[in-house]
This record gives sequence, C-alpha cells and structure tokens, in this order.
Amino acid sequence: MNSSKAWVALTAPVTLIMSLVIAIPLLFGGTDCDPALASSTGPTSDSVSVMSWNVCAASCDNWDQRMAPAVEQVGRLSPDILAVQEGGWGEKKRTPTFKGFGGLGYATGNQQDPFIGRYIFYKPSKFDLVKSGSFGLGGTHGMAWSTLKTKADGVTFTVVDVHLTFEKGANAERERQMRDGMAKLNGQDTGPVLYVGDFNSNKSRAVDAPAEVMKDAGLVDTVDVAANKLNDDVNSARDRSPTAKVERDGNQTDHIYVPAGSTVSSWQQVVNAQGGKYIAPFITDHNAIMATVGIPGTKPSNPTKPIVNLDDITATTPAPKATPKATPTPPAPSAGTAPATPTSVGQWKGVQLQNAAAIVAAGKAMGINTRGQTIAVMTAMGESGLQVLDRGDAAGPDSRGLFQQRDSWGSLADRMDPAKSATLFYQALLKVDGWADLQPTEAAHRVQRNADPNHYEQFFDDAVQVVSAVTGQSPEQVGYGAAPGCGSGETTDAVWASGVDCDFGNTNTPRTCPEALNEAARISRDSACTNEVRGGTWRRRCLEFVARAYGYASSGTPTARAQYELMQSKGLISTSKEIPAGALVFFDSSDPADHVAIYAGQGKAFSNDYVRPGCIDLTPMSAMGGNGRFLGWSPPVFPLGASL
Repeated sequence: MNSSKAWVALTAPVTLIMSLVIAIPLLFGGTDCDPALASSTGPTSDSVSVMSWNVCAASCDNWDQRMAPAVEQVGRLSPDILAVQEGGWGEKKRTPTFKGFGGLGYATGNQQDPFIGRYIFYKPSKFDLVKSGSFGLGGTHGMAWSTLKTKADGVTFTVVDVHLTFEKGANAERERQMRDGMAKLNGQDTGPVLYVGDFNSNKSRAVDAPAEVMKDAGLVDTVDVAANKLNDDVNSARDRSPTAKVERDGNQTDHIYVPAGSTVSSWQQVVNAQGGKYIAPFITDHNAIMATVGIPGTKPSNPTKPIVNLDDITATTPAPKATPKATPTPPAPSAGTAPATPTSVGQWKGVQLQNAAAIVAAGKAMGINTRGQTIAVMTAMGESGLQVLDRGDAAGPDSRGLFQQRDSWGSLADRMDPAKSATLFYQALLKVDGWADLQPTEAAHRVQRNADPNHYEQFFDDAVQVVSAVTGQSPEQVGYGAAPGCGSGETTDAVWASGVDCDFGNTNTPRTCPEALNEAARISRDSACTNEVRGGTWRRRCLEFVARAYGYASSGTPTARAQYELMQSKGLISTSKEIPAGALVFFDSSDPADHVAIYAGQGKAFSNDYVRPGCIDLTPMSAMGGNGRFLGWSPPVFPLGASL
C-alpha cells in the first residue's frame, strides 16, 4: 500500500470525522466555521479581491522612485480591484500612478479631475465599467466611486474610495463626512456598495465614528468577519522610517466595509518586515489591505477546503526512500586552461568583455565563487555599461570607473583600474552579511546603495551569459552557481523520500495535484521561460509559480515567507522528509522573501532560478535544502488565493 492510499484508509470513517473537527478551526480561525464554506471549492471566478492602499504620492517624497516597488507589490497579489488614496493630483504626481498601475493591465474610470488622488483601478477582463464619479467632503478629502458589472454573471455593484480627515480629535467631522458622502450616493443605481479606503479612524479613537456610521448602514468590516486573516494585529498606518518598528496593536485606519451577509473568505495586510521591523525600501506610510469577497448576488467567495489532519500524512507507511546525488557546481577552468576572452556576447563587445574578464579574474584571485563574480559583472553593467568612465553624475560627481566608485572608495588610479576597482567591490561585498544568499540585485544594492534596489536585476541574465563566455562554463552552470542559497560545491547529507502519489484527501484546488505537476512540467519545458500571465520570466517569482501551477492567479500572500508563516499558524507545516509529491516545500534563503517550490518526488522539486535564472526546472532538493535551509512542507493550500 503506498503512502497516500494508506492515509485515506486511516481516515475512514471515525478518524475523518475527528480530524475534521480538529482541522477546520485550524484553517478558518474559529469553532463556528460555516459548513457550507468548509465543504465548498476554492475561490470562484465570481469572488472579488479588493485592495485598498494609501500610497502617499503627494506628502511623502520621491513617489516616482517609490512607484516601482509599489507596482511590484500590487502585481504579486493581483487584486481584482485596487482603490488608491493620495495617488497624486496634478499631472506630475498623477502620471506615475496611472502609468505604473495601468502597466499591470488595470483600467480606471477615475483618471480626470476632480478625483483628487482617489483612484479606482479594476481588471477589465472581469468587469465592465458602468459609471463613475467623485465628490469632495472638505479640504482634500472626499470620495470617488465606480459602478462595475461582473462579466461572469452580470451583477452590478459599486466601490467607493474613501479618504476622511486626519485630525485625531475630529470624530464629529469624520462622522459628518461619512454621512454626507453616503447621502450623495443615495438615488444612484449602485447595487451593493463597498466602502474602502483610509478612514483615519480606528478602535484607539475616543469614538470610531466611521465604524458607527457603517454599522448603522448595515455594513461590516471585512477584518471582523473574514474566515482567514493575515497580519490583522498590525497597525495599518506606519512610521515613515524605512526600518521602523512594526506596531502590533490591531489599530486599522484602513478598512474595507461590505454589506452584511457578504461572504468574506480572506483578509490580509501586506507587511514587509523582518525581526519586528519593516525592511527597505520604504514605499508609503500605510500598509495595503486586501479582502476577497463574495458580492451579494454573485456566487459565494469560498475558501480552499482544509486538509483533513496533518498528523495522518506523516504517520502513514513511508514511501521508498532515495538518496539523490547532490548536483555539484563544476569547477572553474584553471588559469592555464582559461578560454580566450570572447569578442562579442550579445550587446557586449571588445573592451567591455575585457573589463568583464578582469572582474572575473580579480574575483578568482580572492577566492570569490561564481555567484560573486556574476554579481560583480552585473553591477558594473548597471553602473557603467562595463566601461571605465572618467566622469560621474549629478548624484555622485566624483564617481569614477567600472563601478562608479566615489572618492571615499580609494585613489583615482585604483578606481580607474578594472582589476583594482573590482577588488574594492569584492572587499565591500564580503562585508555584507549573508550576501551569498541575497538576490543578486539586493547584494549589489547593499554595496552600491543605488536609489533603486532593483536596478541591477535587468542585467543579471546578461551577466550570466558574459561570465559563461569568459570562464568557459555553460550558462546553466553559471546560473546554478549564482542561484539563491547555492554556494560553490554545496552539498547535503539529507535523505528525501521519493514521494509517490499526489493525493491530499479533501484538499480542493482549482487544479488537482497531478494536473499541477503536469502544469509545472509544461512550464519547465518552455525554453523562453515566459511568465504567460504577467510577462517577463519567472525570476524571483517562486510563490507566484507554485500558486499558478495549482490554478491560482495569485497565492494571496506577498512572499514565500508569508505563505510559510500562514501555513505554520494553521498547523499545516511538517518537517518530516517523507514528503508527498505535490507538496509545497519551503526554504530559508537568507532573503526576507525566502523560497518555495513544488515537490515532484525522487528527491527533486519544480523550482525557479536555481538551475537557470528566470526559468522553471526540476531541481535537486539538495541544491535548495543544504545547510539546514529546509524549513518544512505543507499541503497545497492557498486560503488567501484567487483563482485564474
């Protein structure tokens, strides 16, 4: 009897009943789980995911620079509707907002004045815009609204984007603004109405006036009724210091209110933090919140069904074990056999490649592995185009050389010398704690302190090709050596079970486990490594990949670490190495985002980046799980996810 069949046998019939009693509260966060929710399928096409985010385009500096990470965060979660507050008014501030979020495929009916920074973006593939409008409520505060119709079932509803006055003692004013705004919507053919935004009020106020108005109108706060929650104890407004302390008083100034009776499968707050502190870059002084809602009149928004009982998985007859051979990083050619410097690699030619060769040689002389050499070449590409520049720029007029190093780095002669400037770079890189496990662009940023921490990422694939040509290693070998968490020649003695069947009992996902593995295999065969939904490649998209394989548009969580912590909070993480095929396997990559892959059996998992940067490959677990980096595995459960 194989492991999954043994599991099914063990759960029938009394164990099944008892395990449901145990597991349903684990997943849904309480003992009063609605049986209809617990027994239904994953999120339907008629559920609506709504995000609210005050982006502080006007009163926080450098919105044009903060826009890129904001767009990346929204793109990762892919809400159906995005309501923005303080999105900028006037051409200068407004243009980046519409260009950025519009680039993700969103449409809007709020692109003109007098919307004053409150903009509602929606997916035109899911909704038709019926009408939209806006009105002020005093000063720069007010409401914008859009009436939408679902393409799936023709249900009309309205989203109202709210921004109320800030002053701490202005409870009466916030109540007036809320009642006036709701009165102005009366008489409109709006259908059910969702009020979302920055209400500048929470339970810490003497009177939470907007909440009282909502209650009187028969609306409920999604955070109070959601079946699944993430970071609901975190205050949604935060300090503007990039590494400010995460305050956990549960004071939400940002809210998503829906009509009573709406099903709310999930609520989450996006918190980019580590060790109790926010991590750079600073995006805005509010955290985004998101809820997945079944609008009255549509089909219910249903959370993914719970796993029966994790103990039953790890207590079954173990599958046959296999000890895969670790995939070694091939040694670099010795000095005597090093290939001649190529004359052309893509757009890089002549002197540029000679400079790249000098960077690689300097790294080898210092004992830096292929990963560090590739990071250095990537950095020089991003700083100087692999040219020894005798000039700086407005931000650093004294910057010089391949790495645009300033006077404090060393003498002008050293900074203008390819080998010596590379040595200076490597010396600084070695001082970055955990640099070998950071994403390459982040490692480069820690050294260079570029205004955009993701600036270097666009050069990584080219750097792999150039280092490959210079060293004589294949791009796959260079890519493996440069993968997150993989040092030179890293191995592990871990024994991974073969993982036979892909059967997780009553867990229900848009794609079954065999379908998900087939989808992962199909994606891995794409030599172009194309992310068909988002565009670009799969680089740094591990969580999106595993969710996509199981049929979700997004996982609903911002990072692999957040998904791991969510599963851990529900008791769905096992550290057993008897892993069923199709399970999600989690790794500590020493990057705040961490890593997740799909276990395929026989000691391998479908993963991005480790074999070929930006691609999906069947990857040895030993390549990802060495040195204690294996955190555990979970069933393929995405309680916050939204289906394709």
